[in-house]
Amino acid sequence: METRRTQEVNIFSAENIRNCERYVFSIQQRLDRAVATNDVKRIRHIFDLLTKRSQAVKILAVYRITKRNTGKNTAGIDGMAIPKGNTREANKIAMRLLNTIDIKAKPDTIRRVFIPKGNGKKRPLGIPTLRDHINQEILRIAIEPIVEYHSHNQSFGFRPKRSCHDAIGSLHNKLASRYKPRYIIEGDIKGCFDNISHTHIVEKLKAWQVPSQITSLINSILKSGILYKGYVYNSETGTPQGGVISPLLANVALTTLDDFIETHYSWNSGGNRINPLVRYADDFVIICKSKTIAVKIKEAVKRFLHTHIGLTLSEEKTKITHIYKGFNFLGFTIRKYKRYKNKPCVNPSDYILLITPQKEKIQGILRECIGAMNRQKTATQNSLIHLLNPKVIGWANYYRYVVSSQVFGNIDYILWRRTLHWAKRRHSQKNMAWIIEKYYTRQGNTRILRFTDKKAKSTLGTMSKVFSKKRFVKVKNGMRVYNADHAEYWNKREYLNTQKRLYTKQSRVLFEKQNGLCPYCKSQIAETNVVNYETHVHHMLPRAFGGTERYSNLRLLHNDCHVDLHKRLSRREMAGIVKTQRFDYINAKCY
Repeated sequence: METRRTQEVNIFSAENIRNCERYVFSIQQRLDRAVATNDVKRIRHIFDLLTKRSQAVKILAVYRITKRNTGKNTAGIDGMAIPKGNTREANKIAMRLLNTIDIKAKPDTIRRVFIPKGNGKKRPLGIPTLRDHINQEILRIAIEPIVEYHSHNQSFGFRPKRSCHDAIGSLHNKLASRYKPRYIIEGDIKGCFDNISHTHIVEKLKAWQVPSQITSLINSILKSGILYKGYVYNSETGTPQGGVISPLLANVALTTLDDFIETHYSWNSGGNRINPLVRYADDFVIICKSKTIAVKIKEAVKRFLHTHIGLTLSEEKTKITHIYKGFNFLGFTIRKYKRYKNKPCVNPSDYILLITPQKEKIQGILRECIGAMNRQKTATQNSLIHLLNPKVIGWANYYRYVVSSQVFGNIDYILWRRTLHWAKRRHSQKNMAWIIEKYYTRQGNTRILRFTDKKAKSTLGTMSKVFSKKRFVKVKNGMRVYNADHAEYWNKREYLNTQKRLYTKQSRVLFEKQNGLCPYCKSQIAETNVVNYETHVHHMLPRAFGGTERYSNLRLLHNDCHVDLHKRLSRREMAGIVKTQRFDYINAKCY
């Protein structure tokens, strides 16, 4: 029994998962080379390796679905889900799933649920079983290098190492200059994920040399029945939201739209071919030189989507907007403003492009934070700080690269007033000086007061501290994630963007000292790790045994690496190694 438990721990340990990731990535790079040279035989061989023979792919798929996937605690029609807080039972389920993987198995019926949207409507979600989730992840790993090879530079949604900030950066480049086009088509596809043609997806994959066995499996996933209120409905169109492969398949279908826009509506500028499209999943923007051209393109896109992909352009939400009025995209407002308030604007040079947080998003974060304070009237100060910090810092991290310093300052002030109201309510008989002394500390020698729990040494973060004047490093055109020749570029870009995302000085110093690597697994600390709070500062000599906050005693690790390290060594053992043997037990692997 003990041997089996040890096997579970070793298989899903951080070290083994990183080894699996490196091996699988090397196979995906081989697939990219095979696609580039149109080596069909090689493509089939690598697909067979990834989908059937490789144990590393299976381990990685099971780990991502049962440990990392946000839907792991939601059961499909078989009732199986990963229990919360029970690690031993979760490991048992993961091992059982790993030992029973059958990529050829017929997919189970999908369970349909509805979740509320921000506008009051409900979004349909399809919940596959854990077994089907894992099979989909294996297929996604295998197909992604081919999809990446054929994807366009102006497609940014649900792609590795691309983000909303890349899409916004691309729009800035296309619109910032004084003589750039001024009309915008804000595209909105009605029920995109629910209406995409299955035939179109399968035919597209076949054209990209994906083996017929794989396209048959994908077709069977798309055709899985949907269970809702006791009835099973046939699935004739769409990729069910909730499946891990659905965003990838939506991108496969919408690549046709990218081709169409680039072929028919690009223009030459300074010797370069400019693609007017910027797409993030099913949200897209098309930049046009005049309103007449915009109307023409809108009608052409409407016909094309309906004819080739089976999609409908929403007439109410698809708008043609002048850049001087501005438009919203991915939570940002993009608009050209007058440079001088008191002077008439005659030339295009009298306007300047500014990208700011969308008004509705500002109202949303304030409602969320103030609502949390109202619900936590009796909570401890430390609990409230830990509840608010991810919301405040996460929101600021998303908007830090645009014109947001004034917005950040306003939100900080409003939240400061609300924390003061929260504190005064708890001590209605106390004067202001007493409340400030108990709940706040001064920031250095300034008059700025920070909401701080002095016992727990926790402080409410401020958005102003997150703001960065450094611009986000946008992805270069033509760079493929799985192209081995581009590896150095991706590593450098990842390092620069991650460095900007780190909130505290302590984390930044450690990150730079470690050259952006986690010393435990020797893998890169990625931007997504920082955004999702998946890093942790480790004390080589634990604080309980006299460890200090000096940088020589600290290491910045991935969260799972940190957990894995503490499973292997107790704090007492760490203290013993540091005090008696005096060497770095992480790099020496002395455990």
